[in-house]
Amino acid sequence: MSGRSVVLNFLYCLIAATFLVLPACGKKTMPVPPQTFLPATISDLSYQLDDNGVTLTWSWPKKTETGDNLAMVDGFEVSKAMIAEKDYCPDCPIPFTRSKNVEVEALPDASQPQTARYSEKNLLPDYRYFYRIKTRIGRYTTSAPSNTITFVRATPPATPYNLQLTSGDSFLELSWQPVTTDYDLKPLPGQINYQVYRSPDGKNFSPLGEPLSKNMFIDQKLINDARYFYRIRAFIDRNGTKSYSGLSTMVEGIPKDLSPPTRPGNVKAISTPEGIKILWDSVPAPDLKGYRIYRRQDSTAPESFKLIGEVGQRTGFIDQEAPGQIETWDYAITAFDQTKPANESSFSEPFKFRRIK
Repeated sequence: MSGRSVVLNFLYCLIAATFLVLPACGKKTMPVPPQTFLPATISDLSYQLDDNGVTLTWSWPKKTETGDNLAMVDGFEVSKAMIAEKDYCPDCPIPFTRSKNVEVEALPDASQPQTARYSEKNLLPDYRYFYRIKTRIGRYTTSAPSNTITFVRATPPATPYNLQLTSGDSFLELSWQPVTTDYDLKPLPGQINYQVYRSPDGKNFSPLGEPLSKNMFIDQKLINDARYFYRIRAFIDRNGTKSYSGLSTMVEGIPKDLSPPTRPGNVKAISTPEGIKILWDSVPAPDLKGYRIYRRQDSTAPESFKLIGEVGQRTGFIDQEAPGQIETWDYAITAFDQTKPANESSFSEPFKFRRIK
């Protein structure tokens, strides 16, 4: 083919490409920026070490990068890096491995509407670990990487044992054997601390109060006769990184009301056709259940008082079986509460009754 033919063919193709255009199938729209669809970057990734692993938590994504509601989340990508602590270089790039797709559930949390959680076990001691998270929507679309968390996996303390519990009035006292070694029975450096966990049902435990440096704790202002469950774990803080032991075995306890009502006062007794009527002043106790009436014939033997009757919250009693041949005897009253077994007050000041002939 001649040079002239080549040029003509080129011009023909150019004209065809310019003018022979198929009609469009819809209206043109403004391009949508990718940020409209991308999930907002996770910024609150945190972690907690346990006896042989780590649990990562973060807020479940709800918004896109532009602040619109996020329609759905297909999963998350977890990236991890690990370096022997002796080889760690703070200024060197982090050698993250290829991301791992994980499926997690949204969990309820007291401080956040929903929390995502991911756990890994069997981490190696004396290695520095790095983690970051991406939110995944669709097969190929992810958010930007989250904040990076890092920690050194140290051998955790041994699990606390010999947990003891003592019941009191509106309180329970816990004590346990001090932890002095790590999980491998090597001496622990630094201060050992403890965290108490409490549950109302023996299943869902929550941290209770601030960490402790002593191996005892008193849980106060409890409801008497209610059941409480406890577990303990030890931890040590190494340069800002906390290493936790496993949870102790569970103990349970019931606080008991051990405080009796005050004793009744102003006891009197008068003779009536029905018998000897004993009267006394009421006792101001919110959990008062009733009164017990005692009688003795020998005032020189205080322990000789014998129970002759019991009433509810009324402040009177008729003794229909008073001694027939005795001229004088004593009455005393006690108050008791609703606790089982009941707490009973001391005897009232005895009232000496004299039979009138």
